[in-house]
Amino acid sequence: NNPNQFILSNAGLLESIWFDMRPLLEEIQDLQQAPAGGIDLDEIGRMIPECINSLCEGARRIDKIVSDLKTLSKNSTDRAWSNIDINEAIRTSVNLCSSMIRKATTNFRLDLRQDLPETFGNIQQLEQVLINLIQNAVQALETPDGKLLISSSFEDQRILVIVEDGGAGMDRDRLRKIFDPFFTTKRELGGTGIGLSISKSIIDEHRGELVYESQPGYGTKALLRLEPAGTKEEISDGKIPAETRSHS
Repeated sequence: NNPNQFILSNAGLLESIWFDMRPLLEEIQDLQQAPAGGIDLDEIGRMIPECINSLCEGARRIDKIVSDLKTLSKNSTDRAWSNIDINEAIRTSVNLCSSMIRKATTNFRLDLRQDLPETFGNIQQLEQVLINLIQNAVQALETPDGKLLISSSFEDQRILVIVEDGGAGMDRDRLRKIFDPFFTTKRELGGTGIGLSISKSIIDEHRGELVYESQPGYGTKALLRLEPAGTKEEISDGKIPAETRSHS
């Protein structure tokens, strides 16, 4: 992150210099049309602000990646754990993604089982995972009537959340790599390939399971399984502060 801060700082300095130097460039243009770096001076006047903006935007994206990696490696003892209504977390996540969902599809359905037991964990982290799963599903949709289904249920003594899309699906090779850090099929859309890696790390820490099922042409399912609160004395040995364990 340190060299990236140099980029951000110097880009800001360049922007200030350019603001002061631009009137001089306009005076030079009146005297001659000699190119600089093989580019006409009038074209340089249009390019330099775009170049500086690109530098800043690229550095900000690096900063976001670094921030996500810090989240991935952060010690869990710094987080508050409690009993959680997973349906509440799902509704909050859907609300935060509502604009994206409305723009992507007219075929959205929420099917939540109402008598689910609570789970034990960090609600902000679980909402982060759910938002990531929803965003991935939305981005997979190819038509305005593409299916998006989010459901919750209780199967095999575990809470099950499914985020299912009617997108193009994935072949086995891509399916094997989706949790690899920096693997993404959405690079052109700004994807970094960190979201699912972080999500899986969070769910592993909650002693849960996150798996994907998909076939080309048949869409994709993200299946999130969580333990009910009270079935285990500790979610992860030695990681949860003693004052929070009593809640389970």
